[in-house]
Amino acid sequence: MSGIKKINDVLFIIDATGSMGSAIRAAHARAADIARKLTKTHADTDFKFGCICYRDPIDWQSDQHQVHDFDSNIQKMVKFLSTVVPTGGGDSPEDWVGAYRLALCDVNWRDGAKTIIHIADANAHCSKFCGYNNHEEEAGKLEPLVFELASMRAVICGMNMNNGASISFEQCRKIYEHAKGPKYSIEPFSEHGANVEKEITKCTEVACEDAMEEWY
Repeated sequence: MSGIKKINDVLFIIDATGSMGSAIRAAHARAADIARKLTKTHADTDFKFGCICYRDPIDWQSDQHQVHDFDSNIQKMVKFLSTVVPTGGGDSPEDWVGAYRLALCDVNWRDGAKTIIHIADANAHCSKFCGYNNHEEEAGKLEPLVFELASMRAVICGMNMNNGASISFEQCRKIYEHAKGPKYSIEPFSEHGANVEKEITKCTEVACEDAMEEWY
C-alpha cells in the first residue's frame, strides 16, 4: 500500500470573456510553477490539472467554451491557455451553467481529492444569481450542478475579481453548504494593484491542501 500514490485532480474554471485578460495571463504564467510546487511539497500525490474557459453562448452563439481535460503534464495546460483569447461576454452575466456542466460531464475525474479554482468577474444568469431579471429561463439550472459538485466532495475556491461575481459566489456557497460539501471559500481580489498571479497561486495551494485533508 505504501507505493500507492494519493490523487488530486485540480480544475481551473476561468471566465474567458473580454474583461478577463489579466486572469488568463496570470493563470498561464503561474500554472507550471504551481504544479512544480505542489508536486514537490506532496511527493506522495499524483496531481492532474485541467481547465475550462467559459464564455456566454447564451447571448452570442459564437462565444464558445474551451476545455482541457486532466493531464499530469502541466505543459499541456500551459499550451492550452496560450490559445485562449479573452473575448465576448454580451451582457454582464456569463454562462456559469455551461461551465459547471462541462466540469461534471466533459472532464474525467478520478477517485480521489478534487480541487476547483473558479475565477470570475461576472455573475451567472437569472435574477437569483445576478440580482436582476436576466435570462430567467436559466433559473433552476445551476443549483443541481453545484449540489452534485458538493456531493463529489470537490473543494471549491471562488476567486471573485473586482467583486463582480459576489452574488453568484454567495448563492453557490449557500447551495454547496446545504448539500454538505466539505469547503467552499470565496476570495475577493482586484486586478488593479493586486498581484493576480500571487492570488491565484495562494488560493490554489490552500484549496489543494483542503481537498487532500478531505480525502486523506
